[in-house]
Amino acid sequence: MDDIYDRSKWPQPEVNPLVQLLLRPGDWVTNNELATALELVNTTRSKSVVGHYRSLVNEIGPEHTKLERGGPLVKHRHAVRYFTKKALVRIAMRSQTRNAEAFRDWVATRMAKEFANG
Repeated sequence: MDDIYDRSKWPQPEVNPLVQLLLRPGDWVTNNELATALELVNTTRSKSVVGHYRSLVNEIGPEHTKLERGGPLVKHRHAVRYFTKKALVRIAMRSQTRNAEAFRDWVATRMAKEFANG
C-alpha cells in the first residue's frame, strides 16, 4: 500500500484532481468524477463514493447530493449521483488517499493564510 503521508508523492495543487474539481465552475460534481479524483478502488463493480462511506448521505445532508438521469456532465440515461462542492470537501476530508491528503494540506495552507491576513 502506498504511504499517503509521503509528501514527495503528493500531486501539486495544479494537477491534483480534487483541487481542480473544487476550482472549476459549477456547483456539482458527479460520483464518477469524485471517485476518480479520490482514486477509490472499485470494490463492488462500481466506483460509488457512497458505497465506500456508508453513512455519507446522513453526514453531508440530503441537500448536498442528488440522483439524476443524464444531465450536462453525463451522456447516458442511467441514474447518476451528484455531490455539491461542499460535499466534495467533506468527502475529501475523510478519505484516506494520496490525493485527499494533498488536498487537505492545500486547504489547510489556504485557510491559514486567509486567517493570518485577517
